[in-house]
Amino acid sequence: VSGSECIASSFYAVFDDGSTAEGWLGSDMENGGSHGEALLSRVDPVQVQVHATTAPGAIYTSGGPIGTYGVHKPLFHVTGPAGQTVRIALFEAFQPVIAEEFEEIIKRRLEEAHPAFPVNNFATAQFLDVEIGEEGMTEDCLAGQFNFTGRFHLAFTAAPIDIEGYPIGPVSKMYILSNGIPVEDICPIECDADNMPLL
Repeated sequence: VSGSECIASSFYAVFDDGSTAEGWLGSDMENGGSHGEALLSRVDPVQVQVHATTAPGAIYTSGGPIGTYGVHKPLFHVTGPAGQTVRIALFEAFQPVIAEEFEEIIKRRLEEAHPAFPVNNFATAQFLDVEIGEEGMTEDCLAGQFNFTGRFHLAFTAAPIDIEGYPIGPVSKMYILSNGIPVEDICPIECDADNMPLL
């Protein structure tokens, strides 16, 4: 499937006998692509969840309120079954049109279509496969694996994947909006498993 914008979507395959299988679109580790697989044999989709800390005490979870970041690098971690490999895709996104006659029109349309994340392009795309640790969470400070400018909004997705890289459960996603302040090369809390908030 072409289109990173499709990541975290689900789809259904209907077979000749009328049976239906669900699949999920995750990153294919390319800047502009996504892929997925729907299997009738899959009966127990794997569930993972994204968590982020953007400042001391500012903790967000996928499916919850939209967060903001600036000054500090956001700290991300993923919870789920121990030993599960998770594919993370992080996009810095923005609205690139600045022509006076179009900018306000596009901005209004984006805010009407998707007020939580009013962008239509990405500036950077970064990918990483990690394993969930024995305690049911990623143990590394994932912020240290990515580059942030602080000038763009962030879309962070995490997909539980099989050995071929296809999602085997829903893809968890989180939006975090930039407050416009450049980030420093630090995390909001210490980057070790003992200090990561397990929500």
